[in-house]
Amino acid sequence: MLKNEHVSLKLEKKTVQDQHKQDIESLNHKREYFMNKIEQKHSKWFKRIQKVHANILLGIEMQKREFESNIDKKKKHEEIEKYFRDKEKAFDLKKRNEFQHIGSFKEKVERSVNKLLLKRRKLLLRKLRSLWKNN
Repeated sequence: MLKNEHVSLKLEKKTVQDQHKQDIESLNHKREYFMNKIEQKHSKWFKRIQKVHANILLGIEMQKREFESNIDKKKKHEEIEKYFRDKEKAFDLKKRNEFQHIGSFKEKVERSVNKLLLKRRKLLLRKLRSLWKNN
């Protein structure tokens, strides 16, 4: 009986060892499957994060270009405004100079007219005097 018990215990031990080996292999397969799933999810999330990051960078780059474009447009607008202000100042200066020239010319003409009128009066007076003397 002891021998039967010993054989029976050996069989039971072997069965337990086999079961233990199968359980370990099953756990290893489950662990491997779980790790693969985790790796796939990690990879999927990493790709999503990279895509969001790339989109954010693209958006920032587009805003930067738009901002730089607006700055360029503003500078161009300011240059054009300055150009027209300078043109307007030059025109006003030329207009003022022309008016001064016209004023000077007018004064000169008035002096000449006054001189001519004075000469005319003198001539008329001479004529009148000579007429009076002759009469």
